[in-house]
This record gives sequence, C-alpha cells and structure tokens, in this order.
Amino acid sequence: MNERKYMILVQPTEFNKYETELIDRIIVLDMRGKILLDDNFNCNTYRFVRQLLLLECELITYNGTLLSNMIYCYWNFENPNILDLMDKFSYVYQEENSWDSWYCDNPYRWQKLQTSLRYYHVKNFIVNIYNPHEVIKKTLTLYRKMKMKGDIK
Repeated sequence: MNERKYMILVQPTEFNKYETELIDRIIVLDMRGKILLDDNFNCNTYRFVRQLLLLECELITYNGTLLSNMIYCYWNFENPNILDLMDKFSYVYQEENSWDSWYCDNPYRWQKLQTSLRYYHVKNFIVNIYNPHEVIKKTLTLYRKMKMKGDIK
C-alpha cells in the first residue's frame, strides 16, 4: 500500500445529515501542513481529488462518514482509504452511544472536533465549522496530538 497521506476537507454548503450536501470548497494539505489545493468545487478540484483517489493514498479527515458519502456521491468511488479521526477519537473518549448505535458498529458517540482538541489540551480548541481553513488546520493539529500520544498509528 502506498504510504502517502493527505489531510482533506470537503466543505459542504451546509451541514444537513438527512440529505446529500453540495460541495462548497475543497482543501488538501500534505502532512507538513502545506496547502496543495484550496478552491471552490470546480472541474480542477474535481480532477485533483479524483487523482488522489486513484493513487490509493490515505485521506485524513475529522468526519470520515461525510467525506466518504461525498466521495461516493460526486466521484462514484466506493471505499476510499480514509482515516476518520472522529471515529478514532470516539474510542479514546468512550462516551457511550445510546441513541444512534443502529447507524454504525461503533459503540461510542462521535464528538465535536473542539471536544477532541480540548481533550488533548490544545490551547485554542474552539472551532468555527464554517471556516474550512480553521477546521483543516485544527484537524492536522489533532492528528499530530493523537499520533504523538499513540492513539493512532
């Protein structure tokens, strides 16, 4: 398997868990935090993400379910290699999932990004989910904290 890893954020126009969201912006960072792509959804961003999917690299994000659904909807690509930090963090935090356990196999409730940042003692843990630059940078910070603590490989 290819060892390439990229942080990715596919920002929806709005957050609605009952309908497929429209894509507003796509941001891709390398693991050093260098911006490789930052643009509204268009032909070029579509092709860039398609190339990443064809490379079979690991895509790291905070909401892997949203990303996976959007990749399937827009790129018709099933089972991309996604490291979902939200899912991984739920096993660290271990808040019992009592109301939506039918939705997935995870016995623990997914937490907000700012909850995970606060857990790892990040000073500025507040996240504006409508600011995609802030979300992806804080997701990279979380990835580094989880890696350093051994909570992800």
